[in-house]
Formats: sequence, structure tokens, C-alpha cells
Amino acid sequence: HATWVIPTENEWYKAAYFAPKKNRKDAGYYTFPTQSDRVPLAVPPPGNRNSANYENAVGTYTLVGSYTTSKSFFGTVDQGGNVMEFLELFIGPCAATRGGSFQNNSLSLSSHLLWSACVAQIGLNSKFSDTGLRVVRLPDPRPVPFPLPQSSTN
Repeated sequence: HATWVIPTENEWYKAAYFAPKKNRKDAGYYTFPTQSDRVPLAVPPPGNRNSANYENAVGTYTLVGSYTTSKSFFGTVDQGGNVMEFLELFIGPCAATRGGSFQNNSLSLSSHLLWSACVAQIGLNSKFSDTGLRVVRLPDPRPVPFPLPQSSTN
């Protein structure tokens, strides 16, 4: 029984930008969710180790996992470009998003930019091809039984 939730800002940010040994040194955060501080190439999939769907490289969103060679340290893909992703964070009536979309420039993919979409103004039933969400699976909170040693009789 797992629970699925929209990630918090911190969960999304760490999954996208963190590396325990950034550039083979200490832990740190990259500027882009492709394990890089360099701007990714805006090219069609599958691209290379540092590429993403932005600046209309494809002209629309792509299927999840199209850029499998541009993974974050934790193995997440497509967190930069493709679609802006809602977070479990509201700034007033506006839902926060990260990652930028296929229509945005490289700044929108960077760790420096947090967007907001005013859901209260556009409505929850509105549909946009450049906005979506990523879900996080939380583990089952029930305790796992620990096997007890079998007693032996002599």
C-alpha cells in the first residue's frame, strides 16, 4: 500500500539537481537537472548526456523518458524542459512549478528559477500542453515484520 503525492519543492529540487559527489568532490547542486552546470543542448530525443526538450526543439512535449541519457543523479529524467511540473507549494493563490517547458528558454530549466501558475485565475479544469506534474511514491508506513531466530531443541 504505497501513497502517491506531488513532490514538495525540496523533494523536486534535490531529485533534479543534487549529487553527493559533484564533479568528483563534495556534495552539491548542479545548475541543470542533467548533472551539469552547462546549458543543455535543445535537441530532439534521445539527445546526449546533457540535452533536453526546450526552445521548441521538438515543438511539443515528448513522452516521459525520451531523454534517458540526461538523467539526474537519482535517475530522474525530463525534469528540465518538456513540461513545467507542479509542486506541492502555493505562493498565494498560485501553484509553484519547476523545470520549464518545451516552449521556454534555458533559464527556465535552471536551479535558479521557480515559476508560479495562478490556478485560482486559470481554473483547475484548464488544460495546457506545457504543464504537468510528477508524482512521488512514498513507502508503505506499516512496519515490516522482522524475522525472529528459530529456536532449536536439543
